[in-house]
Amino acid sequence: MGPKEALLTVRFIGPELNKRGMPISELGTAFIAIQRIFHKAHLAENETISKGRFPERAMRRKLALQIGAHEKGSDFFALTPILTDPTAIGAITTAGEFAFDVIKAYAAKKVVDLLKGENKDSKQFYIGNIQADVVNIVNRIDNIGGCDSIEIGSPRLAPQNILKFTAETRDYVRGLSTEHFLGKSQELVGDVFKLYPNIGMVEVRRPGGKKCKVFFLKDEHFERVRLSDNPSPRIRVFGRPRYRLGAEGRIFSEFEGRAIREIDGEG
Repeated sequence: MGPKEALLTVRFIGPELNKRGMPISELGTAFIAIQRIFHKAHLAENETISKGRFPERAMRRKLALQIGAHEKGSDFFALTPILTDPTAIGAITTAGEFAFDVIKAYAAKKVVDLLKGENKDSKQFYIGNIQADVVNIVNRIDNIGGCDSIEIGSPRLAPQNILKFTAETRDYVRGLSTEHFLGKSQELVGDVFKLYPNIGMVEVRRPGGKKCKVFFLKDEHFERVRLSDNPSPRIRVFGRPRYRLGAEGRIFSEFEGRAIREIDGEG
């Protein structure tokens, strides 16, 4: 399978790379990040993505990529599936379509827009979760390898679409770590131990000792907590967790409170 049939192509561009290749440490970091993005795409497509989770061994073989072709000047790699049976090709193609669509948003600097427009929880979580992996790819720019930009394509899935990452794109992707997205609506239970009247927020200790900041969307909800007779009431709040982009797993430390369901001791 040659470059024209590759599932993914990666070109590291820079004057120095017309004469030599990228250091193996740089290549290893980038290619491991790409493989992780494919693994997570499969998990998200099947709605099983979570912290530390990997596809089962048999599926990892089906999703495995190899270097199918390499050209110097600048350093170009065509990534192809290791297995070529129809089942494996089907699985890795589905993951590739899922992944390329999201990587495209990172290249276009439209990740936040994509998150806001996505209603499916597993895909939304995938969009935010791979931020750290995309950082590991774009951090090759202006690093020790002499790479000043990266191009990613998919001849099989999007032959006319080349995604370009520059130093400006790299900085955008890095900066996404300060952004957040909202998870599924759920109930949070915790004991209030600190009030922040200026921003309508309380901090609670959840069962198990984990702390969480609860931002109330309505002032009246914060006031109900503040005026409670109990100085440290247990509250039940309905709302949505905030997840930071790039964070692994579904553990959260911030919560948007949309309604108070109960305050212990409230008269």
